[in-house]
Amino acid sequence: MNVGLGHRVAEVDFALRDFTHPAMRRELSWNLTSAPKVAELTPMVTGDLRPLVAEVFERYGGHVAPRLAALPHQVIHNDANELNILVDDGGVAGLIDFGDVVWSPRVCGLAVAGAYAMQGHADPLRAVLPRDGAPA
Repeated sequence: MNVGLGHRVAEVDFALRDFTHPAMRRELSWNLTSAPKVAELTPMVTGDLRPLVAEVFERYGGHVAPRLAALPHQVIHNDANELNILVDDGGVAGLIDFGDVVWSPRVCGLAVAGAYAMQGHADPLRAVLPRDGAPA
């Protein structure tokens, strides 16, 4: 079965839904909920990127952060990038490297995968939207 990245991330995170561990709520900068703490590093960004980075963190604070608490939380994989995806017959067979698992809103696992999938594309949305019935 040719399974897309989004489907596989959801499947792995679903399998983790009841997983518990004493360190599952550890602080990790890669957790999307850590954005306010990471935003403190914005002054270190130089040049033309600084205003863009500041805008992203402002939008996060105004639009995303207030909604996070209401979302379902669980342990998620949180690192579905090109180095952690196993591919077989054109589909995503699995995910490896569980070193960045975090307690976070469930949707953040898919957001992380989508962000990685968009990198380097002239039209980032096309990189993550389904095409002609192909799995996303």
